Amino acid sequence: MRIGEVGKIEWKDLNHAHKTVIVRDRKDPRKKEGNHMIVPLLAGSYDLVKKQTETDDRISPITLGL
Repeated sequence: MRIGEVGKIEWKDLNHAHKTVIVRDRKDPRKKEGNHMIVPLLAGSYDLVKKQTETDDRISPITLGL
C-alpha cells in the first residue's frame, strides 16, 4: 500500500467489528477513482490504531506532501 493511501484513511473507514479499514481510491492505471478496497488490520496493527487519538479526521495524519 502506498504511504499516501495510508495517510488518507479516516476514522469513518475503520470497522471495529471486523478489524478492517476501507482504503479509498487505490491507485490503478486503468481506473482513477472508485477503487475502494477493504483491508484487514493484521497482527498488532488494529491495536496500534486503537492507541491513536482522534485529533484529526484521519487515523494517521501523515503530511508527506499530501
